[in-house]
Amino acid sequence: MKKHEFEQLLNKELTQIQNEGCFQNPLLDMPGVNIHQDTPMELLHTMLLGVVKYFWGQTVYTLIQCKQFDVFQVQLDSVSTNGLNIPCIMAAYMCQYCSSLIGKHFKTIVQIIPFVIAGLVNQDLLDAWVLLGRLAVLCWFVEIHDLEKYLDELQQVINDFLTKAAVCAPSIIITKPKFHFLVHLPFFIRRNQQAPSRDSAITFAGLDRVKHICSGGYWADMKSKKVLKASKDILKTILACPEYSKFLGFPSKLDNLPGSYKLSLSLTKTGSTRKVAQGISFSQTEANAFAQGKIKSPETFKVYYCQRIIMQSGDVASINSFILISKILTTNTSESFNSHCELLPDNPTVISVNILELEAQQHSTLDFPQLFVMQTVDYCDLCRESSAQLFML
Repeated sequence: MKKHEFEQLLNKELTQIQNEGCFQNPLLDMPGVNIHQDTPMELLHTMLLGVVKYFWGQTVYTLIQCKQFDVFQVQLDSVSTNGLNIPCIMAAYMCQYCSSLIGKHFKTIVQIIPFVIAGLVNQDLLDAWVLLGRLAVLCWFVEIHDLEKYLDELQQVINDFLTKAAVCAPSIIITKPKFHFLVHLPFFIRRNQQAPSRDSAITFAGLDRVKHICSGGYWADMKSKKVLKASKDILKTILACPEYSKFLGFPSKLDNLPGSYKLSLSLTKTGSTRKVAQGISFSQTEANAFAQGKIKSPETFKVYYCQRIIMQSGDVASINSFILISKILTTNTSESFNSHCELLPDNPTVISVNILELEAQQHSTLDFPQLFVMQTVDYCDLCRESSAQLFML
């Protein structure tokens, strides 16, 4: 059947239904309104509480039928969340109340589930979750630099996901309209020029003006043509009353600054108290062996190991975390994937890292980039390399 014949058939059916007195949404006949083009897609209910929730239900059903749900819970509880900026995964709760989850649970699930269900479900369902994860990343884009490239990639992922969804559960495509909403997402992104959050932005801008004034900031007065500043009494009040600072959103102290660290602790024999671990000579560290004399340190200089260090993005990296070091590596590359093997604070601040290389081939099952550990260890002197930028993977 050709396209115009199909449209004629649909119009005939619609006219017949209307003549029988069936009710329909009046917006469908409103002049100048196209429901498909003019209705914005709301991510929470379309993505997380829509397609993600539907596939979660199908996955749970499949795992229960295959008697693999207990294995799934154990693997879900074992997933590392380093670098994901998500709350603790409550595997027992999520599995016990699998039919009553909310948006925050599905936001966690869509990021990690391909690694959890690999080997437990069929390849089609696994591929659907991989594509759904890519779609979620594109939907939550903070800033689009190249709109055409972004929309091309988004359209391709939507097409691939809907194709795979039709293979996994054909009835979902017909009975669940939220899958169809995805078809109109690229057009909506291109066409809609409204700012749904403009009122919220104006409100927050007003709050920021109050914070600017109360923190001692200057502003230009258009009437007097002068630059003004709040009186000292307001500043003293803010400093004297922590409650006011809290209401305005001022931080009580500066935590998690990039480059800051926490020293390793050791327990006493009773285990009741903790103290900083005993320092060692720099010559005893792995970093000294890797540096081959490039880092000079007196024998009396004591080194203390760190528990964790703050990355440029604000993430916390500990031993064996996977990080991206940019522009500082002593080898011939400007960016490299690495794994922490030693953290040494003070002067100099040194990180010993295992070098990871990016595989040329994608993972055969998950279709993700792969990293392999090289037999190479390098060090990074954060004090000498002022352009150091550390990011969690």
